[in-house]
Amino acid sequence: MARGQGDALLPQLQDALRSCDLVLDDMDGIAVACGPGSFTGIRIGIAFAKGLGEALQKPVMGVTHFAAKAAMQDCKNGVGVILQDGKGGFFAASFDASLNPVKKPFAAESIERCRDAFASPGILLAGFGQDKTPDKTSAAGAYLYAHRFFSRAQDFSASPLYMRGADVTIAGAQRSAV
Repeated sequence: MARGQGDALLPQLQDALRSCDLVLDDMDGIAVACGPGSFTGIRIGIAFAKGLGEALQKPVMGVTHFAAKAAMQDCKNGVGVILQDGKGGFFAASFDASLNPVKKPFAAESIERCRDAFASPGILLAGFGQDKTPDKTSAAGAYLYAHRFFSRAQDFSASPLYMRGADVTIAGAQRSAV
C-alpha cells in the first residue's frame, strides 16, 4: 500500500481482532514495530499505537524488528540478528539468552562485519538473508517478545529506531523558508 496506511490501521486491527472473537478492550497491552523500517510507516504505526493505548488506557511497548526475530529463536547462548537494509548494506543487533540487548544496533556495509561482531562461540545468527519488511514471523516474534517483557516492571518506550540519517532530497534549485 503506497498511501493511506494510517487510514487502514484501525479497520485492519478490528478485522484481526474480530477473526479471533476479540474486541479492542480485550487487549492487555499494545506492541508496536519501532524499526528499523520505513521512516513514515514506523512513525505512523507508533503514533497510532500511542493514541490507541492512551484511549484504551493500555501500556504500549515498542518492539524492534531485531527483537521480534530474536524472540523466534531457540538458543541458549544468545542471538545475533542481521537484517538487510534495502540499500545494499546490513543492520545488526545482538541479544543474550534472555532476550536482553547486548550490542546496540548498528549499520554495516558487509555481512562479514556483522558476523565479526557476533564472534561469541555458540551465538545463533537469525534473520540472515531476510529483508527489513515485517512478515508474519516478525509479528509472531513481536508477540512473543512483548508477552515476555510486559510482565516485567520497566519502561516500555515506543520510540522510532533510526539506523541512519534522513535520505531526503529537495526538488528544485533552492527553497526558502516562509
